Amino acid sequence: MNSQDRSYLNKNNNPVKENASGWVLTTSFGSSVISGMLIGLLIEYFFDINPYGVVGGIILGCFSGYYKLWVYSRKLTDES
Repeated sequence: MNSQDRSYLNKNNNPVKENASGWVLTTSFGSSVISGMLIGLLIEYFFDINPYGVVGGIILGCFSGYYKLWVYSRKLTDES
C-alpha cells in the first residue's frame, strides 16, 4: 500500500469525525430549543401564563443553543 491508499488513517483528515461533529452541533442546538420549550410548558402549567412560557422558553433555548455553537466554534478555531 502506498501513502495515498492510507490517507483514511490520517487523523487530521477524517470525514467521519467531521460529519459526526456536525450532527453533534445539530442535535445540541435542537435539544436546547426543545428543552427550553418543555420548561416553558411547565411554567405555563404551574403559573397559567399562556403562551408566554413557551415563547420565552423557546427564545432562551435558542440563546442557549447559539451559545453552545459559539463555544464549539471557538474551540475549533483555537485548535487550528
